[in-house]
Amino acid sequence: MKKRILTTFLLLVIASLGQAMFHKTRAITPSMAAETTGTPQDFPKDNLDMIPSIPVADNQLVVYYFHGRVRCPTCKMMEALTRETLETHFTEEYTRERIVMQTVNLDVPENRHYINDYQLTSGGVVLAGGKNNMPDTFKILPNVWRLAHDREAFIQYVTDEITSFK
Repeated sequence: MKKRILTTFLLLVIASLGQAMFHKTRAITPSMAAETTGTPQDFPKDNLDMIPSIPVADNQLVVYYFHGRVRCPTCKMMEALTRETLETHFTEEYTRERIVMQTVNLDVPENRHYINDYQLTSGGVVLAGGKNNMPDTFKILPNVWRLAHDREAFIQYVTDEITSFK
């Protein structure tokens, strides 16, 4: 029994190390790691290329759901709950496309820029707003992973974050 537990633990450690080795990441300074929101003024001048170059209409909120090629049940649940939140708590804005949801596979080469654009360390939900067809601020929602299996708490969290972000 102890051998089985040890073997399982070692396999998890090896899998984690393998994932870290195969995912290209950039160095994040302690001040950047502590922040979950950003604007162009928050970044040093040499890091301005981290700001996304995708169009965002004036006063539009883009709710991104980022995922990889392989999607676990929790990943699928987070996407479904995020969409449900928009459809039920932001019906008018979602229908009029003042709030839009985009699902993005980060394993597709042309989407990898989002990793740096939004300082992503994993998949999840990011809110982005902008003006003049350019994003100017964003917020990573780190608690979606913790709340993914508590439907009401997840929906309340995303609703509160969207409301305070707008």
